[in-house]
Amino acid sequence: MTKRFGFTLAEVLITLGIIGVVAAMTIPTLIANTNSAKFRSQFKKTLSTLNQAALMAQAQYDINYSDVKATCKSGNDQVSEGKVDDADTDATICAIMNDVLSGPKYIANPFDVTVKGTEKYKINDGSASGVTLTGYQAYELADGSLFAFKVEDKYCTKSSPCTGFIDVNGKSRPNKLVSCNNPDYNTNGALTCAVNPDSEHMTDVYPVIFHDGEVEPASAAARSVLTASNNDSAVEAGGAMGVQGIDYCDIKVNGCSPCAPCYEKGFNLQGLQEKAGSVGVRVNLAP
Repeated sequence: MTKRFGFTLAEVLITLGIIGVVAAMTIPTLIANTNSAKFRSQFKKTLSTLNQAALMAQAQYDINYSDVKATCKSGNDQVSEGKVDDADTDATICAIMNDVLSGPKYIANPFDVTVKGTEKYKINDGSASGVTLTGYQAYELADGSLFAFKVEDKYCTKSSPCTGFIDVNGKSRPNKLVSCNNPDYNTNGALTCAVNPDSEHMTDVYPVIFHDGEVEPASAAARSVLTASNNDSAVEAGGAMGVQGIDYCDIKVNGCSPCAPCYEKGFNLQGLQEKAGSVGVRVNLAP
């Protein structure tokens, strides 16, 4: 009679338990790393798309963001045959988006977009209620990313850039502002900003400035993510010089600059240029 060997039920259960523990420890990290890589890649792609839009508008219609002389016309028919703003006749941000981008969807108020059920889009700042901003309009690009900008934005120059944000996966969660690991960075621009590839820091909302023919990250965390080339921590040393040679110390918004960011005045995501006493997410324009 042949004797057969195998595992006992207890041994199988113990093995499965060990596998479960290892999976519970590693799978969340793998998911976070995957999402971080996706957010990083999409941010770079969306920036490239918006920069190309300005270059194409300059080539085809002789306008870019600095030539924007008026606000977008009212109405929610900014796309297809019924579009209101046209780059042949209108020098507006909407005209550039309409005539240069492929398949954009105009959104009159991104914070009125339904995320799920009755829940409206808001930016997750770590609070229970999140942040809803006023005075914004947006475009949903063909890849699902969201580019939001202030309704009154015009004459967007290097010395007086316009401001907004990109949500790289649109209304889909987490809708959370990208942030440096070290919270003290927000009060000390001399520190190094590192952005870990985790769900807490490398997220999907990125503040931007745009001017002339360029759209650029408007916070140290966003710049760190842009310049990183892999899924390790994105790191940017403290200092004033941003990407593409712009000296952010020259940027003045309501008397504040990245080198004197007026933290006591509530310098925040509400257009990245709010007056004293406003509340919301505090974000350095470019520490």
